[in-house]
Amino acid sequence: MRLTISRLSATCACLGLAACTTQLAHVPVWPDADAAYAAGRQHFERGDLPAAQAAYEQALRHAPRHVNARNGLAVLHAQRGEHDAAIAHWLALTQEAGTPQPRQAYLFSNLGHAYYLSGRDAQALIALEQACLLDPLNALAWQHLAQVLERLWGGDETLVVIS
Repeated sequence: MRLTISRLSATCACLGLAACTTQLAHVPVWPDADAAYAAGRQHFERGDLPAAQAAYEQALRHAPRHVNARNGLAVLHAQRGEHDAAIAHWLALTQEAGTPQPRQAYLFSNLGHAYYLSGRDAQALIALEQACLLDPLNALAWQHLAQVLERLWGGDETLVVIS
């Protein structure tokens, strides 16, 4: 009995020391990319951007082409004002898919808004028009498109009717 208690004590002491010296002790391990992505979303919604980034990167280690995790990273970059990095992510996502599909409308909307925020209105216009064509019911894409058009037209609200 004494030998068992001694071994148990030694094992606990070693595990305790290992936890203190290992930086990975506080990094959660997710079973797959979707779970890591979901954790990233939760961190993002709570405003913990470093933890969200770590979770999205973990998802990408499991599945390098995980669209939602890549979009999440792009959103993080945009949130931090790193528009060129966000644009690079969204450009890759929109170009890799081939022919644009309705399920990708949010990617074009995000890309267009990032272009708008970085002052590239002509590129924003193209991406946002694509988003609106792919998903005509996406109110946010239309709102972003209106912002671009307003800035391009200088606030001129004259309606031109072509018959």
